[in-house]
Amino acid sequence: MREGKLPKEAFNPLIGTNYGDYFFAMPGFETWVKYLNEFNQKYTDKRTTLIDSVQCHYSDETLAKALVLGK
Repeated sequence: MREGKLPKEAFNPLIGTNYGDYFFAMPGFETWVKYLNEFNQKYTDKRTTLIDSVQCHYSDETLAKALVLGK
């Protein structure tokens, strides 16, 4: 974990933005979720959520579709 890099900043290098509704299924997603959890444990004053971290990369419509597909 580099110098408290925010999970939303680590998202693109691990996931990318070309996956549309299917980013939950991408190989780097599990690694990113692990990073998010470790970040929240280490930097309790900067805690964030999965949705907060990805909403700057995807529209609400795309996130809604991804959540439905990820059930």
